[in-house]
Amino acid sequence: MVTGVHGASHAGLQLLLNPEVGQNLTPAQKTALIAAHQRPQPRLDVLPLLSAIFTFPRQIPIAGMDSSDGLADAVLQICRASGVGAVLDGEQIPLPPAFTNWLTPEQALEYALYGGEDFELVLCLPPALAKNLIQMLDNNTAIIGTIKSHPQVILKHQDEKIPDRVLTLSQGFQHFSQ
Repeated sequence: MVTGVHGASHAGLQLLLNPEVGQNLTPAQKTALIAAHQRPQPRLDVLPLLSAIFTFPRQIPIAGMDSSDGLADAVLQICRASGVGAVLDGEQIPLPPAFTNWLTPEQALEYALYGGEDFELVLCLPPALAKNLIQMLDNNTAIIGTIKSHPQVILKHQDEKIPDRVLTLSQGFQHFSQ
């Protein structure tokens, strides 16, 4: 599951670097996207809710990290560290509403998956606990996929116009890469 929308910070950066883009956006939408880039809000509000859901120490398989290096990076890092894979539903990834009249669906997904700097959370929880947490949070939280035993992270789409694909770390930002 994820908290918040993804891709907003990258969109804000693009608006700052290329003022001519985003002509379909309202001034309020531009301001919100730029603010997402310039003043990201780490999701510290989720920590007390996690404490309320879990009675530690408890033997529940959970994992999580922030999406500061991109949503795809977070999912891939979690899966790699856990020795599992995942199937993500592209239609379930929360995107900023401003993307609808500005970016193609493919561009919006690229911003969300590889843009980074959103500082939202990516959490792997048992389904019942994920649903419970979503009910406690705002409406921009979603279950975006399931963990699988195969080692790949696959992005699937119900919309046949966008082909399924295997996500890799090579597309996003990597610390200490050559």
